[in-house]
Amino acid sequence: MAFRKEQLYRYRKYVGLSRNYLTLQKLINALKIESKLFTADPDLSGLYPYNLFVDLHNSCNLKCPLCFMGRNEVIPRENKMSLENYQELVAPFSPYVFQVFLQNNGEPFLNKDVYRIIRFNKANRMATIASSNFSLEIAPESIIESGLDYLCLSIDGASEETYSKYRVNGRFGKVIENLKKLIALKRKMRSKTPFIEWQTLVSRYNHTEMQAIRSMAYSMGVDFVRFANLNFFPFFGKEERRALQNEWLPPLPAFRAFEDQGENLLRNGRTKCFWLWRTVIINCDGGILPCCLYDTKEWGNLYREPFEQIWNSETYRRARRSRGLASTENDDICDRCFAPFLRKNQPGSFLRVNKKSPCIAVPSSP
Repeated sequence: MAFRKEQLYRYRKYVGLSRNYLTLQKLINALKIESKLFTADPDLSGLYPYNLFVDLHNSCNLKCPLCFMGRNEVIPRENKMSLENYQELVAPFSPYVFQVFLQNNGEPFLNKDVYRIIRFNKANRMATIASSNFSLEIAPESIIESGLDYLCLSIDGASEETYSKYRVNGRFGKVIENLKKLIALKRKMRSKTPFIEWQTLVSRYNHTEMQAIRSMAYSMGVDFVRFANLNFFPFFGKEERRALQNEWLPPLPAFRAFEDQGENLLRNGRTKCFWLWRTVIINCDGGILPCCLYDTKEWGNLYREPFEQIWNSETYRRARRSRGLASTENDDICDRCFAPFLRKNQPGSFLRVNKKSPCIAVPSSP
């Protein structure tokens, strides 16, 4: 399995966060999970995932063209994620979970209880990572005082023109204003958190601005700049997928990871999918999903059945038995997945991104 260099940097930061919330019980649970993953054992009885993704709101203020939510293709769900409901759903996971990602399809800062939810995580020794478009009214002081550990901001350009190509309905000026206020207040309060990541989805509209994005972000005081691939998973229709790829993908090979390779991947086989062992998604209505790449029918609901029953259901066990590999026997989302990180012997490519090196794509092999 190949990882890009900026991904490895990001994962190291997550591990660093986990150390701050480490307990013996969490460590033992995680080691047992990793042992089960290594052997592809589908039985996780008595064990819990050590990462959670929780969607706090089933809506977003933007209309991004390659997003489930932006395309109005997200499954309608009732927004039940109040502070009280969040506490009820997440508290049982707290003895085992290192970090909670407040993201899936919706914008977390649309939830009025978001700051109290972050405080709840902090009080229960779970790191909090949030992803936001930041093109809305936010409270910088509340972000810092809540104890948010990591903030990933989706900013796809160094100018209004390029930014608005993908972040439809977003306001570049508002995003930069919010970011400047947060950094200034963070310095004033001498706070080390949140760690701020500027994430850019690289497309044919903004790939020439990568150096400008990097310079702008670091000059403002952002901690880390990450350039990421556009995701075409939602679109299973071959013709539509290829048309969208032609419209959006940049000429840089390093940023074409989700290019249409589904048939080849399914034919050549895949490696184990770690999502099925390490992580679950909790949607705003209590529904459970196996990963954040697809919006699909829930695999269970915490308001109707105990998590242990869902986590060890036949649906989960079947997917783990096949190691998340393609199968002709079943018809669930895992059977149709061709995520790049599942490719066997994938050479991959790496982007050298830090404060000392240029933002250029460097293939790891010819």
